[in-house]
Amino acid sequence: MTTIMEQTRIIKESKKGKIPKVLEDELPEIGKIIKQMLSDHPSDRPSLQEISRSLVLPIEMQSDLAGTVTVKRENSLTWEKKYL
Repeated sequence: MTTIMEQTRIIKESKKGKIPKVLEDELPEIGKIIKQMLSDHPSDRPSLQEISRSLVLPIEMQSDLAGTVTVKRENSLTWEKKYL
């Protein structure tokens, strides 16, 4: 579990294009994509299609993520109430 100070450091470093070494070591494909996503130049950043094609999550991670995503439908009226 990361502390607030550790999270702050990681966020600051990510603004410089750096990611945690443990991420690069344990999940190099994901680390590479994240580094590309952090690029200062929008043209260097991968599209959502490129990201989804290149990422293959480990089986354990896929099973941990299974069922955690929920879809909430909103119409324009609820969106306007929330955001306008």
